[in-house]
Amino acid sequence: MRTRATCWLIKLSLLGLATLLLAACTVPPILSGHPPLDNSPPNLTTFTRAMLESGCHDLPYGVNQAAVQACIQQSASILPPFDPAHPERFGLEYDPEKYLECMKKGWIGISRFPLRSGGGNFQSIRISGDNRCERFIRLKPDEPEVWPTAARPTLPDLPDGRVYGPPPLDPDNKDLHHQSIAYFFRLCKGESKETILRTAENVDGIYFIRPHVAVSAGEHLEPHLLEHLVDIGPSSRVASFRPPTAPAAKRGPDWYTRTLALSSAMRALLIPAIRWPQSTTPYAPGAPPPRWQPEDFTFLPAYEYVEFPRWEVPADSPQPYMRAMRSPKLDIYMDQQSGDRVPKPYWRNDKPVFQPVGQLQARYGVTWRGFEASPGDRALGIYGNEYLIIDLDRNEVMAYARTFVFSGRPSAKYWAKKGGWGDNTAECRPLISMGAFADRVLAPRNTFKVGASRP
Repeated sequence: MRTRATCWLIKLSLLGLATLLLAACTVPPILSGHPPLDNSPPNLTTFTRAMLESGCHDLPYGVNQAAVQACIQQSASILPPFDPAHPERFGLEYDPEKYLECMKKGWIGISRFPLRSGGGNFQSIRISGDNRCERFIRLKPDEPEVWPTAARPTLPDLPDGRVYGPPPLDPDNKDLHHQSIAYFFRLCKGESKETILRTAENVDGIYFIRPHVAVSAGEHLEPHLLEHLVDIGPSSRVASFRPPTAPAAKRGPDWYTRTLALSSAMRALLIPAIRWPQSTTPYAPGAPPPRWQPEDFTFLPAYEYVEFPRWEVPADSPQPYMRAMRSPKLDIYMDQQSGDRVPKPYWRNDKPVFQPVGQLQARYGVTWRGFEASPGDRALGIYGNEYLIIDLDRNEVMAYARTFVFSGRPSAKYWAKKGGWGDNTAECRPLISMGAFADRVLAPRNTFKVGASRP
């Protein structure tokens, strides 16, 4: 009897498991984590270039899945064909046809809900293949210089790295990794430095002649797409001075208002750094830490505004520039968040205010350029960066700084074929930060007073 009961229990368990598996297979997509299938025809078939360049995320309210799929199809059709004469302009796996095949394997989700404040409705379009398929459409970002006048200053000559003995790019050289590192350190010792010809005091704002383009993590692994190292391991400190623009393939009509406020680099230019007060009470073990008030803190200088070109408008636009200004309600408040022993100062109303303008207000400009000290440096994993500060009124270079970043995998054959990109990076010491360099040359005017603009 006991054996028969055990068999019945096993049969019931197997039957229950089969029922659960069958139910899981027939669960509607919306309950299994995927949006339900929509077999209706597209309710939108004509797309503007801004819609296509947004990755089909900025579409009119009410579009269906078929319309998003049609948009993806058209967005791939505007991509340029691969040019064998200029492979450095394309990612290693660039292929628009493979991109479409990859995107067809994903799913599209559209969420709509009313906004709590201000009225209206909100639409969110989720495309599962974005991150997985993006490697097939990577292009070299367009980062043009936009000078306010036709005049151009005479830029300093770039260094000649051949005098520092670069190793030959030999795929069979097993010691290429160590030879490249030694060459990198010789470049750092001889050419990584700041040259300050003239400085300025009480500067209200600066103009980015050539803003950096924000890139995705995957683009960091491309050996030739990026002219300037940004946000790759510790090298983000070298390139800490960049407006967070978006690549053209992902830029919408209002990209500057959606992305600029989120940049820690931009906040560091407009938001003054907080300087903690010095305690006059000697430290005693067990004594409670001092509790400061907002009025006890002082602030390092910061610029009042930062200007940069509006790449999304025509060159003959009446307002070709954008000005990001510090909010007039900027203030700090004391709050004790998780992990804080005592209340600490936090910023309030720190989102910049944006204003399209027709004329620049800044007298001084900042630009940059990437370079190879000797031909083949990038294949060795060595990237040169130069920052220049320009007096726009006098049309002359006030200062320039050069540094190098080493980024490579310890594989000579990989470098010889694809370049030296890798996850491990090193930069010349001492570190040359563009933000700190600009502060030394163009000292900001310190006009922020705590409490003066408190809401």
